[in-house]
Parts: sequence; C-alpha cells; structure tokens
Amino acid sequence: MDREWVGSIKNVIEGVLIGYVLAIVIFLIYGIVLSFTSVSEETMPSVTKVVSGITIFLSGLLSARKIKGRGWLYGGLAGFIYIILLLILSVIFLKGFQFNSNVLLDIAIAILIGALGGILGINI
Repeated sequence: MDREWVGSIKNVIEGVLIGYVLAIVIFLIYGIVLSFTSVSEETMPSVTKVVSGITIFLSGLLSARKIKGRGWLYGGLAGFIYIILLLILSVIFLKGFQFNSNVLLDIAIAILIGALGGILGINI
C-alpha cells in the first residue's frame, strides 16, 4: 500500500477522533445544561443532529487541512467513517435500533457534510 495513502487515512481517522472528542465534550455540557436548567429533554434529537453535523463537518475540515488535497474525497471519507462508527455504536447500545431508509439518508448527509468540510479545509 502506498505510504501517502496510509498517511492520508491516518489523518482522516485522527480528524474523526477529534470530532468525536468534541462531540463528547459538547454532550457533557448539554447534559449539565439539561440537569440544572429548565431546558426540555425534547430538545435532545435536534441537539444530537446539530452536534453530529458540526463535528462531522469539523472532522472533514481537519482531515483535508492536514492532507492538503482532495478535500471532498477525504472529507467525505471522514463523514462516512464518523457515521459508520456512530451506527455501530447505535446497534450495540440502542435496543430496537432499525436499519431503514432514514439511516441511508443519514449516511448520505454525513458524507456530504464531511465533503463540504473537506472542501473548506483545503481552502483555509
């Protein structure tokens, strides 16, 4: 396998991990806000989608910024890896998780958001 490709994949995985760390920090802060304020738990699905979108975008941006090329490809790959890991965790920890057309839509959206982050990542 080409060393450049291996290095690029390492950068993508690093970008995804940074995205997950940021998501965990945001969700911890959100949990504190939920515990000590009158913010409703009904906001959880919306907050989850927004945080996931932001961290997928950031994962794509960071991946492409380090690689310095093919931002759409490596950003999209970061989005794909991010969402696949999230789906694996969902299957493991969520009872009643079902793979349906919404999951396919989530995968497509994650790839697109990651690619957009990657495009921006090589241009800043």
